[in-house]
Amino acid sequence: MALNLTDDELFLIHMILIEFEDRQVGRLGTARVKGRVTEAQTIARMLEEVGPIRRKVEQARGLEPREHAALPEAVCIECGCTDRRACIDESTLLTCRWIRLDVDTGRGVCSSCRQAVNRWDKGDRA
Repeated sequence: MALNLTDDELFLIHMILIEFEDRQVGRLGTARVKGRVTEAQTIARMLEEVGPIRRKVEQARGLEPREHAALPEAVCIECGCTDRRACIDESTLLTCRWIRLDVDTGRGVCSSCRQAVNRWDKGDRA
């Protein structure tokens, strides 16, 4: 599918898409840290959908497509739950949330695994 747009229109669309992705990556990190699992999942899906559109616009502009520096999906070092597969916190009967999280590496400790906090605080990320 060819994009029949002027160079100025392509430039504007490209800038809007990049700004959108950058803002969503910031929101994704915040949602993860605050334990808003559903919001994090929604944002991750939006980023997955907008990436191919941005790459198509970049191709139409004759640019080398850039890969967005999306944050890695967070994984609990104790139980292995993730942003997309949260476990149930038995004390609240709700999906877990992050009580420790390194958004750059995507490693953390969920609220169901409080026993791993001491390991985390001592630097253990495995």
